[in-house]
Amino acid sequence: MIVQKELFGESKHIEFKEEIPKKHDKFLKDIIAFANTSGGKTIVGIVDDTGEVVGLGDQNPFKLSDAISNMISDACTPQINMEITPKTIDGKTVLEIEVFHGKYCPYYLASVGKEKSSYIRVNGTSRPADVRTLKELELMGQQVSYDTLREIGEKYNQNAAKKLMDEMYRKALAGKSKCRNKAIAEAFQYMKIIEGWGTGLPRLFRQCRERGLVEPRFEELGDGIKVTVYRKPGSEQANGITQSTTQTTQLPDERKMSDVEIRIVDAMKENSKITQSQLANLLGMDINAVKYYVRRLSNDNIIEHKGSNRSGEWEVLITDYAKWRNNALIL
Repeated sequence: MIVQKELFGESKHIEFKEEIPKKHDKFLKDIIAFANTSGGKTIVGIVDDTGEVVGLGDQNPFKLSDAISNMISDACTPQINMEITPKTIDGKTVLEIEVFHGKYCPYYLASVGKEKSSYIRVNGTSRPADVRTLKELELMGQQVSYDTLREIGEKYNQNAAKKLMDEMYRKALAGKSKCRNKAIAEAFQYMKIIEGWGTGLPRLFRQCRERGLVEPRFEELGDGIKVTVYRKPGSEQANGITQSTTQTTQLPDERKMSDVEIRIVDAMKENSKITQSQLANLLGMDINAVKYYVRRLSNDNIIEHKGSNRSGEWEVLITDYAKWRNNALIL
């Protein structure tokens, strides 16, 4: 039987081993990397290259579990938190070694030393940690972050700090961004609600210019940021409100819609009674992602739902939608 790594979890956190190698260091490298990064599983009894389930043969799974546990405990330091569980796949027994992310990083081989055997996971492979990453692991193990450290003896240079902030601000406006929370980013990517990486601020400033609005203002407030977005004063704002409450909406040609939004509106034009669950199945998307886009389209007065949730219908409010759709710029 052939299996995929996704059977046991996210593939980049899974390693297959046909058997425990004679040179234990190769096996322990993955165990250490999982503990130093975000956890993972090593499955013993499956061929890595092909995914073929070969099982443990005549080996007693419980004795092998004890041997593996003792091997990891004797070779690695600090103590690695893990669980070893026998599993049966297609009538064959394999061992699932689940390693949990450790609190006392870095983990390494006691006989080799921290500098040479502190491994981490990089794109689904186990690699030695470089000097900077090793320092980060040490701080992580001490529950200390870089932004709480102070340079003893260094004087604060206001001009240098302002220059650094200006450079960071310039890079942000140019579309250069760094993912701060990978878990949220991966969740949003999976839900298909990320339209583009590093495009938010440039798009915000561009759309303000196109609408004749004052550029947004960014202010640092302690450990947070305040963003002020200005609107048109007086009659122009009032006119905008009046237009948005009319029966149909005349959107400018430069109004951008994502590919997902256009597919949703197309589906509603074809079947005005389509439900959000049916949209999710049709588009192959998570229901929460569909609700997000439908809510945004409703807030922008592009669509409107009339009637009850069960028997109501969707109405597309854009006048001459087919012509506008062809002219619209797709994100």
